[in-house]
Amino acid sequence: MNNLKVYQWGRTYYEDALRRQQEIHDRNLQGEAPDTLILTEHWPVITLGRSSNRNDLLLPASEITGQGIQIFEVGRGGQITYHGPGQLLIYPIVNLKRYGRDLHHYCRLVEEVGIRLLSGYGIQAERKSGWPGIWVGPSKIASFGVEVKKWVTMHGMALNVWHNQEGFKLINPCGIKGCAMTSMENELKQAPDFQGVVEDVIKIFIQVFGYESFSLTSYGMGGTMNVKSTKT
Repeated sequence: MNNLKVYQWGRTYYEDALRRQQEIHDRNLQGEAPDTLILTEHWPVITLGRSSNRNDLLLPASEITGQGIQIFEVGRGGQITYHGPGQLLIYPIVNLKRYGRDLHHYCRLVEEVGIRLLSGYGIQAERKSGWPGIWVGPSKIASFGVEVKKWVTMHGMALNVWHNQEGFKLINPCGIKGCAMTSMENELKQAPDFQGVVEDVIKIFIQVFGYESFSLTSYGMGGTMNVKSTKT
């Protein structure tokens, strides 16, 4: 049976979330963990992917970290981006052997999850040739970057749910000077229910990737809140 494990981690520090991702990734490689979908927010952080240029930091790194924003160089593809409260991080840990070892197809599937989600809220979103992620007109609403080790994925997509965009002013998002960022709140003219968006992502991810069942574990700041198993 094609099963999916889903974790809701609440708000996390990037370094902790990355470590926990790596642990699950290693267990998946060893056949000890199923495909996994991690949903979280991060405290303010700037991450630089493998293609990043430090010149896309618009202030000296010391000034940025002095504002309480961490900076990490990471192994995902893509360039520079910002994560912070109000942004939903969607981290699939998926064995691509089940999907024909086709990384491009996998990326399109993850983007499809976001496009379908936004469509359900009345937001017309699309891919833009040559630029990973999801766009609403000229503005970017979701960024995407993936790392693959032995055909098992890490990292994923960052969806701007609430309009907390100050961190993007410190960088050239995705290495694009003047790149306009938007959010679901900005497009809808009101803030959507964050937990509702999380639940919609789970449903759509399961549909797009074709999982037959899933189990959900939710964590708050103090530990496990909820565990359940469901057949789709």
